[in-house]
Amino acid sequence: MAPDTGVANPANPFGRRAFSNRSTAQNIKDKGVSAEVNWDLYDLRAKLTSITAWRDWRSINGQDSDFSTADIWYRAPDGRFSNEFEQASQEIRLAGATGHMTWLIGAFYANEDLESRQNLLYGNQFERYYSLLFSQGNNANLVSNLAGRQLGTSYATNAGDQDRFKQRSESYAVFTNESVQFTPQLEGTVGVRYTYEEKRLDSMYSNIGGGSAGCAALRARRATVVGTLQGQAPSFFNFGCGVYADPAFNAASTFQSLGENQVSGTAKLAHRFTMDSMTYVSYARGYKASGFNLDREVIVNGALGAADPNSRINANTRFAPETVDSYELGVKTSWLNRSALLNATVFYEEVANFQLNTFSGLDFFVASIPQVISKGVDVDFLWSAPSRRLNVQGGVTYAETTYGNFTPGPGVPTRLPNSTVSFAPRWSGTLATTYSRPFGSDLVWRVNVGAKTTSSYNTGSDLNPAKQQGGFTLVNARLGFGAQNERWMLEAWGQNLLDRNYYQLIYDAPLQPGTLDAYLGAPRTYGLTLRVGF
Repeated sequence: MAPDTGVANPANPFGRRAFSNRSTAQNIKDKGVSAEVNWDLYDLRAKLTSITAWRDWRSINGQDSDFSTADIWYRAPDGRFSNEFEQASQEIRLAGATGHMTWLIGAFYANEDLESRQNLLYGNQFERYYSLLFSQGNNANLVSNLAGRQLGTSYATNAGDQDRFKQRSESYAVFTNESVQFTPQLEGTVGVRYTYEEKRLDSMYSNIGGGSAGCAALRARRATVVGTLQGQAPSFFNFGCGVYADPAFNAASTFQSLGENQVSGTAKLAHRFTMDSMTYVSYARGYKASGFNLDREVIVNGALGAADPNSRINANTRFAPETVDSYELGVKTSWLNRSALLNATVFYEEVANFQLNTFSGLDFFVASIPQVISKGVDVDFLWSAPSRRLNVQGGVTYAETTYGNFTPGPGVPTRLPNSTVSFAPRWSGTLATTYSRPFGSDLVWRVNVGAKTTSSYNTGSDLNPAKQQGGFTLVNARLGFGAQNERWMLEAWGQNLLDRNYYQLIYDAPLQPGTLDAYLGAPRTYGLTLRVGF
């Protein structure tokens, strides 16, 4: 370790040492309430259900945004980087049975207010780092020389961007679901949902403290930059004239709105051959509403790229709604006097306008990928000993989840077409066993040991091979002692008992070309939990 540079040498992310020279303080408040009321309508052989919920979530964060001890980029922990999310919802359902049919009708409403404050400021070493990066460490004054400005004024300390997004969303839906028993062996189910979505977004942008001064000066002296840096000039402008420093966002604002409706639903046919075996075939259509990217987006001259002095705000950051068509063919069976269950499913899913959220190392954006296809087989089982004290359960899934063949648009990673989607392993599986035994007349103790395994997968939205996570297995265990009626239970537990090192996410390090950062999976962890029911 080299503490004077703030860099691990050699790199060892699982040394679990982080570097920071700016506050990472967090202040999070989360509160909410929900209520469910049920009325039995005996004359109608039906039940009326009302579910009302409200939630308010707020966070104020500080961040060392370059994740190093170099003072390059940061977010202030004083409220300028914060998010507030408030939602209220109401659902009403009426369900009942008539003859050979069970039925349900209902309605849903939700409104959601989101206020996001985005703040990103230059540290006192931003300009020096920028200069050294593009001069191969030889000239700390490169930026000031090319911009024709006094040293330290192009990207002044504590200057940067300060944006505010206020979004209001409303969702209305009506739905129904009916099941008909055609014969004692044959049952059909149909469900339909109609959804209407409205969203309105006000975006207010500003560059504070002269946050765009360096970019403006470099663009004005574009010929000097190109003549000095030659082939490095495009990368130089991408760095110094990223959206966070673009003069187009000086005291600017936009307004966007959308309204859309979608029909989704399901259809299923199930046939029971015997009391111990049945098969089914099903179709479902899912829907995920469109939205807006709550980050800066800019439109530039293609030939000039980030060097374009006439760049302008992209006032349309909307991304398309995502839909999925799913097909399943499955069988469910029971064995050994129904002490064992064995189920298998073949599935095929086709996603249209897959909403890919990605980070480039400089900014976030949402891309709509025309097609994603997932297909595979899922098998699961459960066995319980005759005494019911011991049970074993598990499952295995094989899935191929790939992007379709398409031509990537601006900002979309070129590795995506025909490739496996990130976080989509081919193989995954679980296995767990639980044993319980009475202790005295009203107490019980139980032990549970479980494992989950996965084959390799890529953790990066750009599918960079360096972001690959190899296959791994996690083993967890839990030992409990308490009341048989579960009024109280004391549990000792351990997670990742084999202390396996793995990455949750690998991403491009901000402002550090060729460097990757990662969120690590939790190491071996122990704890005690007391559960009490009232």
